[in-house]
Amino acid sequence: SVEFYGQRPQEEMPDFYRKADACIVSLKADNKIGLTLPAKVQGYMAAGKPIVSSNMAECSQYKSVYIYDNAGTFIETVERAICNNNEEYQSLLDDEAKENTWEERMSEMMAVIEEEKKSNSSDKAEADYVRN
Repeated sequence: SVEFYGQRPQEEMPDFYRKADACIVSLKADNKIGLTLPAKVQGYMAAGKPIVSSNMAECSQYKSVYIYDNAGTFIETVERAICNNNEEYQSLLDDEAKENTWEERMSEMMAVIEEEKKSNSSDKAEADYVRN
């Protein structure tokens, strides 16, 4: 059965994770949100629950996330995620959770920012040379 509780405070989430057979990311895949990893996915990974998501680019890169393409495949995908929640899946989920800590994500972002800064200073130096 499915129960909807609406938006809940973050401190209540561990209780909800314990009750859940699977966790769902139902954001639209066709907008800018689909280009980011929703924070809830990291929570689902840490809770060790099967994850079912719409076909978001960022979510589909993870082997631990079960992707549904449309409403017609949603229930089948949830059932598959629940049925495949075994030791092998839990190991994969654990590995991907360790790769997706906030520290790891920030480290990746800082590397991109530093690379962009280098590129911009190189472009500026080239533009200054051309002007002179």
